[in-house]
Amino acid sequence: MAWRMDPLQSLPSAALAQVEGVVDSTNVEEFFTFLNRAFKEGRKAIILDLSGLSYISSGGLSVIVDAYKKAVKAGGTLVILGVPDLIMESFVAVGLDRVLPFAGTREEAIRWVEESMATGEG
Repeated sequence: MAWRMDPLQSLPSAALAQVEGVVDSTNVEEFFTFLNRAFKEGRKAIILDLSGLSYISSGGLSVIVDAYKKAVKAGGTLVILGVPDLIMESFVAVGLDRVLPFAGTREEAIRWVEESMATGEG
């Protein structure tokens, strides 16, 4: 499990969170703490890079939904980036592909964050 959270130089109120490995019942609480750290540090938006993720449980998906709701409430958003096909199947199976924002590139994710923070709409 290698998770990293870095501030975005171009967007000081946003962070890039990179998640690798597995998110399951053995570490879902750590995953919750990891994502919520961005809000505790005053960030309003998260770009969540899942390109290195190999598995996510339903509990992990719930953590992402919770973080998205917190970001929107703070006037920002959470944009998901680089989702492997197998992981995307999990989002699709529970309908989250119609609720959460997904970006194809980092640049697209940054634009999404900029626009959502300008309009106040997640």
